[in-house]
Amino acid sequence: KCVWTTGIDDAIHCPIAHGEGRYVHPDPDALTSSGQVVLRYRGANPNGSIAGIAGVCNEAGNVLGLMPHPENFVVARQHRSARFDDTDDRGRHLGLRLFRNGVVAAAQM
Repeated sequence: KCVWTTGIDDAIHCPIAHGEGRYVHPDPDALTSSGQVVLRYRGANPNGSIAGIAGVCNEAGNVLGLMPHPENFVVARQHRSARFDDTDDRGRHLGLRLFRNGVVAAAQM
C-alpha cells in the first residue's frame, strides 16, 4: 500500500550510510500484517533492526521512513561495484525507482 514502492517487487540496492541506529517497534508482526513494512534488509541485517525491517510507511501509505539511502544509488556508476548499467534491465535495482514513484503519487493528488 506504500506509494513509494508501488510496482517494485524485486531487490533495490540501497547503500547503507548510517553509522548507528536501528529500527525498533513493540509489535513488528502487527506492522507487517497491516502492510506497513515495505523494505527489509536482504541477507545480513547490518544494524540489528527488529525483524530485518529497513523501511516502514504510515497507514495511508504516503509517508515512507527508511534507514538505507536510495539517493546514494540513483545512477549505476554510484554502485560500489559499478557493475550495473543505467540502461541494463531498465535500471531495476536503482534507488531512483522510489523517488519516481513518489513523484507519480504526488502528481495524482
